Amino acid sequence: MQSLNIQEKQQPEPESDSINDYLFPSIISIFFCGIGGIVATVYSVRTRTHKKNGDYILAAETSKKAQVWMIISLILGGLGILGSLIGPK
Repeated sequence: MQSLNIQEKQQPEPESDSINDYLFPSIISIFFCGIGGIVATVYSVRTRTHKKNGDYILAAETSKKAQVWMIISLILGGLGILGSLIGPK
């Protein structure tokens, strides 16, 4: 009987320099959409912590979440500002 050698596919670890924490834009997004900006900032700080601890896979995951929340906050806040400027007076 032959033994099967099954190897798990491992994701290559991203380099720490390629992982952006988006901290500054996340802080700015707090002024556009408070709750979403706070969530983005929390994920940004977690990204920095994971990078500092050498856990680059988790850092990449939290970086993506920070980016998504930051973009959502900036878009919603921008639409709110735009709506207040051109809305009924």
